Amino acid sequence: MASNQDKLLKDRLLQLECHFTWGLKKSDTDLNDLQNRLENCSELAVKEDRSIGWSFSILAFTKYLQGLLEEARDNLEKAEEHIRKHHGDNCEEQLIVTYGNFAWVYYHMDNYKQSQTYMDKLDEVKKRHPPESPSALHPAIYGEKGITLLRFSGKYYEEATECFKKALEVEPEDINWNAGYAFSLYRIESELTSIEESPAIKQLRRTLELDPDNAQIMVLLGLKYAVYKKFQKAEELVERALELEPENPYVTRYVAKFFRNQRMVKVLGFWALFIK
Repeated sequence: MASNQDKLLKDRLLQLECHFTWGLKKSDTDLNDLQNRLENCSELAVKEDRSIGWSFSILAFTKYLQGLLEEARDNLEKAEEHIRKHHGDNCEEQLIVTYGNFAWVYYHMDNYKQSQTYMDKLDEVKKRHPPESPSALHPAIYGEKGITLLRFSGKYYEEATECFKKALEVEPEDINWNAGYAFSLYRIESELTSIEESPAIKQLRRTLELDPDNAQIMVLLGLKYAVYKKFQKAEELVERALELEPENPYVTRYVAKFFRNQRMVKVLGFWALFIK
């Protein structure tokens, strides 16, 4: 491709909303740890849901960061496959980010023709599914960006929270956006004076209303209750989460954290009695 055509394509690629344009820095994460967590997410998702596709998309980007372009492409193919399985005929909006990633990967593989093919696909999708306003993005883009930022690095939690808020403005009942918002609020919230003041607790409860068997949300809510000394409620939630997903490493890690904290509370209580 001539240099001016290359520049035109690169300029168009930079306007896309996808992992390659979201400012994700290799130095902000531990790639090996992130890849292990993403692979665990894919293995744990026994029922078909969007999270598998998102995991493969992020995994694809990590492979790109390591210079493994063919593996990046292969993971994007898996992402597209899972998104199509989950959404069927209504998958186009959900594929906007994936198509953008494909365009970037093929560009870096010097396959400009295939990169342009995905740019053309994106143009067609955007014509058929325009956002509510020219300045807004599709909620699927806000949501997937939030998920990506949340998983990629703790440095991006604040930005992830804003993405979920924007997605929920359009799709307030979406379980994934509600769960993502709950996770991000849990991460960024400092201890407040009461349960009633806690946006994280409010959102964790809201998510459980929509998804009553979400064990990860359940155990996080339990940890939050423990902070405010609602130990009975906390223990009930934590034990229920462990019953639901006893082999989920995320659940078991948080359960272990809960019981470690509980032991510390008891030790401090005994010490306070001793020094009186």
